[in-house]
Amino acid sequence: MLKKILILIWVVFGASQLYAQKDSHFSISVSTGCFANIEDVGVDILSGNNPKQAGAHLGIGTTYEFAYLLASNYWLGVKYMDCDLSYPNNDRGELFWDTDKMLGFGVYAIFLKKSFSKKNHLFDFSGGPLFQDYNETSINYDVYGELEIDGIVETFVSNPQVYYSHFWDIGFFLSIEYKYNVVKNLNIGLKSDFYGLLYIGKQAVTLMPIVEMRF
Repeated sequence: MLKKILILIWVVFGASQLYAQKDSHFSISVSTGCFANIEDVGVDILSGNNPKQAGAHLGIGTTYEFAYLLASNYWLGVKYMDCDLSYPNNDRGELFWDTDKMLGFGVYAIFLKKSFSKKNHLFDFSGGPLFQDYNETSINYDVYGELEIDGIVETFVSNPQVYYSHFWDIGFFLSIEYKYNVVKNLNIGLKSDFYGLLYIGKQAVTLMPIVEMRF
């Protein structure tokens, strides 16, 4: 008898939580975790380029999202993500291949999200356009050349220094989330994003724990 009462309480509690989720019109979420730069995954590194460039390069990204539930039952939202990671340096003279350059990303996006629920489990799918603020810091030099003296090739450079570059790119992202409704209006889970850019092409995938409040 006690077991049946406990099961009934659990079912009622779960139903009330789901009802509270359906009554929510605003969502705020934060996630942080692995950011994998995949620009050079599957790309052949030509002679003269640092072979360490090939493959994925990992960093830590943090994402903030705010969304509003439309009458169509789609969430319309905005998101911001920042990430910093190190990347193999690729100067022309191979002098600084053992050093890393630093990449920084700031992503600004709008999105539509569709949320599905089963008991206390939520599955969200979203996507939308983005602007990316791309920043790079590396060691390089103004002039590079080779000079052959008595059969020996000498490399010379001029004015080695730290260089900073910055540009904007546009693209899109796709996201999938799984969350569990822990207590009223509080969901925790995992999310994974894919980022593609117009200039760079495939750019990154992420896997991050997420905490969401709906109210």
